[in-house]
Parts: sequence; structure tokens; C-alpha cells
Amino acid sequence: MNIALITSSALSNKKEATWLTLHLLAKEYTKLGHKVIICAEKNKNLPTVEEIEGIKIHRLFKGKILNGRRSLQNIANTEKISFDLIHGFSSSPLLVLNTYFAGRKFPKAKTVHTIKSYSKHQMLRTLFSGLLNSVDGATVPTKKLKGSIAADAKLEQKIKVISSPINTAKFKPRDQEALKDKHGYKEKKIILYYGAIREEKGVDALIQAIPLVVKEYRDGKKSEKNKELKFIFAIRSRAEEKKEKYLAMARSLGCEKHINIILDDLPIEEYVSMADMVVLAYPSLIGTESNPSCLFESMAAKTPVVTTNLPELREIFEPEKDVLMAEPKNVESLALQIKRLLEDPQLGKNLTESAYLKSKSFDVKIISKQFLELYESLLKEN
Repeated sequence: MNIALITSSALSNKKEATWLTLHLLAKEYTKLGHKVIICAEKNKNLPTVEEIEGIKIHRLFKGKILNGRRSLQNIANTEKISFDLIHGFSSSPLLVLNTYFAGRKFPKAKTVHTIKSYSKHQMLRTLFSGLLNSVDGATVPTKKLKGSIAADAKLEQKIKVISSPINTAKFKPRDQEALKDKHGYKEKKIILYYGAIREEKGVDALIQAIPLVVKEYRDGKKSEKNKELKFIFAIRSRAEEKKEKYLAMARSLGCEKHINIILDDLPIEEYVSMADMVVLAYPSLIGTESNPSCLFESMAAKTPVVTTNLPELREIFEPEKDVLMAEPKNVESLALQIKRLLEDPQLGKNLTESAYLKSKSFDVKIISKQFLELYESLLKEN
């Protein structure tokens, strides 16, 4: 099968969710004998064509919409192939037009479009969700997201729920104390956040919760109270200005010495395994994957997770069994859940045992099989 994975992103950040999803799927499809090419938006600072771990990326889009037809035909001519399956990815249903027009040059090809997250512009989601009827198949990561865009019975039947994949060979349990020693955090309790550095990801709430956590931890009578608390923010971009903004916030709260904001590339899989917990305090999932990969990666590493009580997350995780859930935008609630894990190691162990088993169902081998089954079912319709 010749497969094109297309996106309006330039795929400049190799730590960003769209890149991770497309690259993981492309590598897995290639292992299974399929020919896969990724088509992304043109960027003057990036190669027009590059190959990463055996996967070719063509950056040919000249705009966000309606360029897929010409761009994909150019790729087909260059690679001397025709495509059987064209699979587009976006957050806005409006960008399904890229997938639709890309497929017009390949009459025998089937088209699939995946909405990975809620668009930041709710009006676009409402107005343009019907465009998904223009492609042969559509997927979303959660039932909640499906319900928000399935405007009619025909669309309801077309949309399949298939999660985003993670790499469980990369994110796995490791020796926590050895990693703390390796990375300079020996005898420290590590609370980790990783992802983009902005309010929509819960960074503000977490920093505001730190003074509450530190005070309770310092005043407590637990055996590990002498260990210093370190809140590490491993950021997926070179956001120097935002780093300074959040360090200023921490200084104003008197907790700067407990914070380490890192913009450099890290072996993030080691940091996740090293952490005593991962905190992802999403106020909502607008602009964030409906099933955030950071959650599953942490579970796969057997690291306990504190997140927020959102309907999309309750669809996937069971509170108090898989994760702890704070109320969104509630700093006191977030601090309380963090303190529970600090004070009760057995609670953390119980959470990770359940969550670890659940994480296995999101491995790329399983998710890629679900997508391939959808592709094959659509191709049989010919």
C-alpha cells in the first residue's frame, strides 16, 4: 500500500505531537512493508525534502488550505508512485479540504482525515465539521470529541474513535535512583511537567500550586521530608521569553529555588522515568490532543500522574485507580493531589500498576493496526 500522511504543519519541532504521531505511524507502516511519505507545509528554514530514520518528508504546501492536490501530485511524480491511501491530520475540520483536494488527483485512492484535538476556534469546529463527509473515512481520539463534531447521523457513522499512538519501547520503567544520580537530582523529589509552556497547558496553575505544596511538605512529618522538592518543566520549544515570564511568577511567589525550567533537548524518556510524579494540569483540552500522549507515556514508564477532571480524560482514565484528578483551574485542588502522592508512596505504586497495563493498549503497534484495518476496509469498497 502506498500511503501519504499529510499535515498543514511544517513539522519543525520533533517533540511536537503531530510530528510524533505521523513519524511513529510512518515507521510502523514501513516495517509492515508499506510505502509511506509525509507531506507537510513549506518552510524556508527547513529542507524541501528530508529523510529521517528512513521516512521521507516533503514540505510542499504553500498555504494552509487547498494546496494538497498540487503538492501531492508533485510528490507522486518525484517518487514515481501513485497513492492508495491519503491520510490527513489537523485540529480544525476546515483543513479536511487539504485531504479532499489531495485525493482528487488519485481517483482510486481513499481519503481519511483525523481530527486530533479541539480547534481553538469553536465556530470553525461547528461550521465546518460537515466537511468530514467529503472524505471516505474520519477518525478522532475520543468519543467526547466525536460527539462535539458529529453534526448528523451520516457523520456519526463515518467517524471512528482511534487514539494517538505512543512508543512503549521508548517510554518504559527504568531505575529511578540511578537516573536521579545520572542527571544531578540525587536525594530530591522530582515533580515533572513536560510539553509546551503556556497557560492552556496548566503551567500557571502548577507554578501557583508550588508554594502550597512546599509549605505542607516542609511542615509535614513524613520520613522523606528532608528531601528537596524540585519542580522540573521540560519544555518542547526555545521559549526564552515565556521562561523568563514564569521564573518571574515563581519569584513573586517565593518558590523560584524549587523550579527548573529547561528548554534544551533532553532524553525525556529518562526524565519521565526519573520523576516521582508527572503533573499535567490541563484547564481544558482546547489546543491539546484529546488523549494527551504525555499521560500515556508517563503511565508506560510507571510514573504516577496528577491531571485534571475533564470529561475527555475520564473517558480514558479512572480517577483514583489510574490517575489522580484535580479540579481544572483550581490551584488548591491541584496542590492537594500532589501532596497526596508525596505523602503516600503506596498510592503512587497502586496507580502505576493499573495505569501501566492500560498504557499498553496505546502502543503504536496496536494503534497502527487499527488505522490499517480502517484503510483496508475503505479500499475494499472499490
